Amino acid sequence: MNVADYFSRHADERPSATALELGTDTFSYGELRDLSERMAVRLLKLGYQPGDIIGVRLEIPPSTPFKMCQTSGSTGKPKTFVFSHSQIVTLGRQYEMYWSSQDRLFFEHQMSHNWGSELIIASMFCGVTIVLFKALPVRAAIELMRRKKITLAGMAAYRIRELLEHGSDELNQLPDMQFLDESSSVLHPEERKLFQQRFTPNIYDCYGTTEVSDISISGPDDLDSHPGSVGRPYPGVEVEIVNDSHQPVPTGTIGLLRVRSDNILTEYYKNAEASLKCFRDGWFYPLDHAYVDNDGYIYLRGRSDDAINAGGINFYPIEIERALMTHPRIRESVVFGWPDKKWGEIVIAVISTLSPVEAEKVRAYCQKYLAPHMVPDYVLPVKLIPKTTAGKIKLTSIKEMVKVRLDKLAESRDTA
Repeated sequence: MNVADYFSRHADERPSATALELGTDTFSYGELRDLSERMAVRLLKLGYQPGDIIGVRLEIPPSTPFKMCQTSGSTGKPKTFVFSHSQIVTLGRQYEMYWSSQDRLFFEHQMSHNWGSELIIASMFCGVTIVLFKALPVRAAIELMRRKKITLAGMAAYRIRELLEHGSDELNQLPDMQFLDESSSVLHPEERKLFQQRFTPNIYDCYGTTEVSDISISGPDDLDSHPGSVGRPYPGVEVEIVNDSHQPVPTGTIGLLRVRSDNILTEYYKNAEASLKCFRDGWFYPLDHAYVDNDGYIYLRGRSDDAINAGGINFYPIEIERALMTHPRIRESVVFGWPDKKWGEIVIAVISTLSPVEAEKVRAYCQKYLAPHMVPDYVLPVKLIPKTTAGKIKLTSIKEMVKVRLDKLAESRDTA
């Protein structure tokens, strides 16, 4: 069966169920099916014949490509890959474990993005009602979610912070919310607790990549019982931690994470070099270092190409970022290595804060919780950490900004 067959199931079994809402306009699953059939009749009248490729073709086998995607390129050059119908169907079944046809999805993502298109497809697969809307102020968005009895939503951490900053102090403002996916960055522990009190306790943290949308999931109880973890693997997803020789390592040992499931890609499109690096023996390597504890929970320790080597000692930015996020005034942080003639690399920490804080005081705070070689050499406060429209950190933009600041510091020292 292809993706269209699963959409048709809802049109046949529950044709009057609402598929889309936009303001006062609604469309049922039956209406969407009728619309597509009228479109097909019109194409026939224009002279097209069954079997002609015109951009949409439904009578196709599951192995046929369904959509082409591209990574954001935030950690390197963008890479292109293709999802087949069968891979999208497998992805839809993962969502079906948590979503049902009674749910209502608050949709505020761009459909052109991979995550946006994935939510639309998964919603149609599960028979969910999708509530579309134009950009709204925070309080208006909260009111819309309450009025529409929204049960599902996906929000980046920065969006959750906007709700906390500009919403009211009222408790349980989203009483119908059953599944709020916060996946793009880590919330400060106090922020998460406050959000659970004011809006909904049902926060889920999902770990995945553009290539493998869902690898693991951490529910409300998991976030409390295993802090710092990204949860356990989704059903049907196999995760292993291996060494440089691709051999599994003991539980609790840090190594390279690899993942395998029915919706795993096998290569990048026309990119043999990247494919060789990330695909091996049916496994996909996200290039993340991690370990798994005795309970099966995954703990990320950073991307393999993000490791910092300062004076011959290797460590990962995520360890420093987590220490920074315990500071009561720090809202977000990004840590990375910077070339240095003496040490090989030094540690740079870019932070945005809830209220002003001196860089040296942040360094002093880090000295209490981190080994000396991990304490940031430079702490650079910024008003906002630049992100893409999908909520991903623009590391290239940040590094360009850091270069300008460090150059100015060097100039001031030379003239002093």
